[in-house]
Amino acid sequence: MDLKTLREVAQMSDPVERARILSRLMTEEQGFNVVVDVSKALVRSAQR
Repeated sequence: MDLKTLREVAQMSDPVERARILSRLMTEEQGFNVVVDVSKALVRSAQR
């Protein structure tokens, strides 16, 4: 999630819709971070 996306969401007038979108974006970001962490662990394991 980038700053441009956050600014666009912040400009939304409906607070419920804004919360839904932020929740979805945070969930996607969290999922991406898990994939990156697992990938790094697999690389470290393969290097041993």
